[in-house]
Amino acid sequence: MVTLRSQTEICLELFRISQNSLPGRVAFTNRYYGGDEPHTQRVLYVNGGVDPWKELSVGNRTDGGEEAESVFIRDSAHCADMTRGRVTDRRSLKNARQEIEKHVESWLKTAQQEKKRTE
Repeated sequence: MVTLRSQTEICLELFRISQNSLPGRVAFTNRYYGGDEPHTQRVLYVNGGVDPWKELSVGNRTDGGEEAESVFIRDSAHCADMTRGRVTDRRSLKNARQEIEKHVESWLKTAQQEKKRTE
């Protein structure tokens, strides 16, 4: 049976981090990276409905004027967007890839404009 303990025992095996120290280390990591409220710029959270890692409620959080957005692929698995496109891919996956590409293209253009302004 998969339990939290069975999933965290690997911390001791691989990194020599004891079970007793895990809560403090998790708390530190959550504080450092923002936990469920990360302050991000140019981040796109992609998730799938077949095996979602976590229900994403990121919405359109902003930090410094940039939006952190989410893409939910209803009938696909998480990380499916990272595989090479195939003819047999579902329409929702194809649409998600296009949406992701649109965001990255926009961010690259913005970064290029920012670089020109600072030169």
